[in-house]
Amino acid sequence: MKKAIYLVLAFLILIDASCNKKSESNNIAVKNEYMIQSVLWYQHSGEMTALYYQAYNTAKLMLDINLKESPAGKKKAVIVDIDETVLSNVKYEAQLILSDSTNTKSYWKRWVDSAIADTLPGALEFLRYAQSKGVEVFYISNRVVADVSSSLKNLQKFNFPYADEKHMIFKADKSSSKESRRKLIASEYEIVLLCGDNLGDFSSAFDLREKKILNDSIQTYKSQFGKKFIVLPNPMYGAWEKQIFGDGNYSRSQKDSIRKAQLQGF
Repeated sequence: MKKAIYLVLAFLILIDASCNKKSESNNIAVKNEYMIQSVLWYQHSGEMTALYYQAYNTAKLMLDINLKESPAGKKKAVIVDIDETVLSNVKYEAQLILSDSTNTKSYWKRWVDSAIADTLPGALEFLRYAQSKGVEVFYISNRVVADVSSSLKNLQKFNFPYADEKHMIFKADKSSSKESRRKLIASEYEIVLLCGDNLGDFSSAFDLREKKILNDSIQTYKSQFGKKFIVLPNPMYGAWEKQIFGDGNYSRSQKDSIRKAQLQGF
């Protein structure tokens, strides 16, 4: 009798585990379904390619102007982000969807170590142009310090200028703010231009994502966009999501409800 009871309990546990696993898989699939349109736009739209060329064409024009207006003496530098600024991770995002997987540190590490991210339109040409003008390029990324070697391999494969350890300034602690790293460069160089896909790539004023504070900061710096700050498009992920979810730890189904609640109709 006891043996029969144990067999029944074991069977019920297996069923429960199977259901939980299926439920988790469905939740991931639902989350990834939300990402499909953004990833498709990034991989296939002509508008995406055109926007990158537009941004880097503008960067080239403004670099010349900023250099003319810049006082002589101090060395000049351009700062760029890496992900979705000079290298594309869209294949990583696509693979998450295709394999019903979710983003994890180990999965991301696998992608970075593969060093197969492609260049983004106009990025390499612009940075080589900056180099030809005697301007050094610094890559300030929130990839972690342990990713420097793999990231260098990826950049060096395309012969990006200044792709060496001195010019790779990665995240060394828990803070995602890049302000201290920009100040480190500014102590020796005049920063004439910055390129990134996230407002935090430009100033600490954008690190606070509360809506009114962020909007006020954008108004304060509005003359710098297209002049010193060159913003690249990234609808797939970013700090902008904090304006939707805040700092709450929500389930995928809760996030889906919050997204819909944040939509503004007429």
